[in-house]
Amino acid sequence: MTKSCRRRDYGELARGGPGWTADPLGDVFGELALNFARFVEVLMVVSRRMTPVGSNRDVLRLYDRFRRTRSRWAERRLAALGVVPPKNGGDVQ
Repeated sequence: MTKSCRRRDYGELARGGPGWTADPLGDVFGELALNFARFVEVLMVVSRRMTPVGSNRDVLRLYDRFRRTRSRWAERRLAALGVVPPKNGGDVQ
């Protein structure tokens, strides 16, 4: 299911359907429909910050993610773990 489908679904919930009584959460669903992409982005940031690095494999996955995306978040997370990626972006030799 795509973000636009979910956004549309929240819009439908906000408006209600034929024969529906007024939903006290209609305003909440309307807000979700209007700002769905922003809410998803915020939840992704929170998830990244709350996800602990539990093993060497997790650190390697984080490093691989940094190499592929050049994510500033991944770079900062690696630095906090004592891993400094090479400046040239190449592999460690």
